[in-house]
Amino acid sequence: MTMRLFLAALVLSACGSPPPPERPVEAEPLPAELESSYENGVDFVDDPEILEGRWREQWADDLDRRVRTADLIYEVSVPTLRTDIDPEGRTTYRLIVEEAQKILGTLPESLLLTVREDQGGYASVSSNQTRIQRTPMVLFMKWALEDGQVRPRWHLAPASDGVMARVVYLAERRRGVQRPSRGRVIVHEHE
Repeated sequence: MTMRLFLAALVLSACGSPPPPERPVEAEPLPAELESSYENGVDFVDDPEILEGRWREQWADDLDRRVRTADLIYEVSVPTLRTDIDPEGRTTYRLIVEEAQKILGTLPESLLLTVREDQGGYASVSSNQTRIQRTPMVLFMKWALEDGQVRPRWHLAPASDGVMARVVYLAERRRGVQRPSRGRVIVHEHE
């Protein structure tokens, strides 16, 4: 009789727990060369065509690096942005994202993006809270090992027509999508 109770409890406990968020079991610390790409911040270049010279090259290089190295890329909205202040008076912003469109990778069921005062993207979030919540965004995210835990490192950009066209084009190149002139699409997955 005791064995039956044990087995019943085991089965019930297995059925009741939700699956963990989809993320890698192991991740590497974020390489120094990617710190500026995943600074936990936001840019608002919604029309790359207005950029010229070095600014245009820098924007294109940054975007290309993010698309090549991201674990996931999604069009998202940020309906909730919370501000937390710890006992020492340091501020942390917490952005809750909702999926709009998949471009690359798998978005966890719930994802909370954070940025602290001591991180590079803090000022971009702090000074644009309302704008972030009103603008459809493209999320570039990389899982990174920090303080012994796997955490998201991220960057948001406006999901404008010009930005989205470039992101989708680069993501298709990364996946090996070829577009023949006859209109067929051939996909070769390399993830």
